[in-house]
Amino acid sequence: TRDEISIRAHFDASLNRGNRSRAGREVEVPPKHKSLNVSHSRKRSQRNSLLHRRFNLMGGYVDSYQGFFLIADPHLGDGNFYRSVVLIIQHDDQGAMGFLLNRPAELSVAEVWRDVFEGELKCDSQDPIYLGGPVEGPLMMLHTRQDLAEMIIKPGLFVSIEREKLRSLAASSAEIPAPSSRLFSGYSGWGAGQLEQEIELGGWLLLPARIEDVFSDPEDLWKRACSQYSAQIIRPLMGDRYPTDPSLN
Repeated sequence: TRDEISIRAHFDASLNRGNRSRAGREVEVPPKHKSLNVSHSRKRSQRNSLLHRRFNLMGGYVDSYQGFFLIADPHLGDGNFYRSVVLIIQHDDQGAMGFLLNRPAELSVAEVWRDVFEGELKCDSQDPIYLGGPVEGPLMMLHTRQDLAEMIIKPGLFVSIEREKLRSLAASSAEIPAPSSRLFSGYSGWGAGQLEQEIELGGWLLLPARIEDVFSDPEDLWKRACSQYSAQIIRPLMGDRYPTDPSLN
């Protein structure tokens, strides 16, 4: 759609800008993402690659990883992504983009809002703004409001970037008790074929994203995502022997 093309253009343009946040505040964003240094033995890489292919066979092959979680392998050599969970918001033959879900910043949404809208819109949210990744970009909102969507990630999950839509989302967030939006500064980006290569090397595990996990507590998100991934692999092998609650074993 036109809105989705507009968002992609914003992302592409931001690659050539400096590391200053749109909010005008010193939001700490790591250096531009480079190819990950995956320090695995060949044996470990082959094992993870086999699991990745088995997962695809069980869940059916997909043309895009959009709407998937990337779960960082614990041996991943890039400090920016240590024990991280990334939501892939776009993936095609030109590359991939995503948001780090478990990197909250020290600034609150209310603090950033005061600078962005200069008092035009009151926002009292003390939720943190999140560092979406090491690539500079405008403020972006991940949310569940279809009427304010500019880009569809998966059914029920959207991204918006336009000022007026951010205003509307901020105004409505206080009225919704359950977390259903998250504000990001920056994003994670991969060039053509780069993400696929990192997955093949064993740097990332793939898991279909669940909306309830996207907006859940970031502190233990990586551990929970790893457990879900393990269950996806082991459950089909064990069949009826798979425990109802594996954590009790």
